Amino acid sequence: FPVTIGMKMSEFLFQKEFEEASSFVSLFQEIHPGVSDPLLVLYDACDDLALNFSSIEKKLNSFLAKFGAVLLDGERTLLLNAISISGYGKFDVGSIEVSSETNAKAEKLLTHLVDLESQLIERVRGQSSI
Repeated sequence: FPVTIGMKMSEFLFQKEFEEASSFVSLFQEIHPGVSDPLLVLYDACDDLALNFSSIEKKLNSFLAKFGAVLLDGERTLLLNAISISGYGKFDVGSIEVSSETNAKAEKLLTHLVDLESQLIERVRGQSSI
């Protein structure tokens, strides 16, 4: 079978999407506060996220710059919303205090990131089963 340009492009795009999903999973693990303390609850995890809004915004912007061309519209929207939450949220955070409103923003950020990770993985898995 001769390899067509369309097949090559499809393989190239799949490779980029796989790289994108893998990179986001890694980034999300880096951003996610994790559970270092068994008593750490969602509220405390969101406080940790909020205290890191500035660095999260930078990391998400870097991801967008690198993989923006292969994001689907819904994925791009989730990422841009996450960037916006962390970008505006960084101005609401004190040195060690996080208000309940800012904590709620961090929880929303976490939800967007979880949804984005799920969508990226699902897209790659869906293509690999073809």
